[in-house]
Amino acid sequence: DPNNAQYQYSYGQLLARAAEDPKLKQDRKDQLMGDAIKAMQRATELQPDNPDAWFALIYFFAKQKDENQAQKTMRDAQLALSGDSLTLFLARSYEVLHRWFDAETMYREIYETDPSDIGRAQQLAAFYVGPLYQRPDKEAKATPLINQILQAGADKKIPANDGSLLWARRTAAKMLATTGDYQNVVKADKLLRSNSQEGNLLLEDKLALAEILAKRPEPDSRMKA
Repeated sequence: DPNNAQYQYSYGQLLARAAEDPKLKQDRKDQLMGDAIKAMQRATELQPDNPDAWFALIYFFAKQKDENQAQKTMRDAQLALSGDSLTLFLARSYEVLHRWFDAETMYREIYETDPSDIGRAQQLAAFYVGPLYQRPDKEAKATPLINQILQAGADKKIPANDGSLLWARRTAAKMLATTGDYQNVVKADKLLRSNSQEGNLLLEDKLALAEILAKRPEPDSRMKA
């Protein structure tokens, strides 16, 4: 159905994933990505207030290293979107385009609109610990946000299995482990184990714990890893 925005959006995502198949020749990959872009462009025409479709289109152009089209798409999107959806869209788009300063400005604006919102705190913290923000103050900026989430969990303001809380414990554990201090590794282990659901560690936490222990010099730690 060429007039169904959701179908066009899903079809574009499917084509883009298919283009990542390493067994395909480059010309076939380019063809699939070209069709993915056309489908996503159609989705934005049919539903111009859908930020996910606009973002996907920018992401596709960025993958094709077509920065001019990516920038043009972002300008077009700014005319179609408004409110919170526009701010988050810009933050994500600047991140994809490796414009860290602009991305940080947008994420901070979202957070400062409602600093008590745990989801916004996680969003900003995730940006700081992510691969784009490489300034030396990244840990100093991320730490109070992560602590805010951990404190909300300790005060029972959010449930023990809240996704933001699980993420914050996991991220804090990784940050503690990077110090190389054994006592911090013990704390990291406790943090990850506090994420257990019905006595079992989540897969993400098992992987995180394995990575932390594998870097330790003690043979026992490597065996556990």
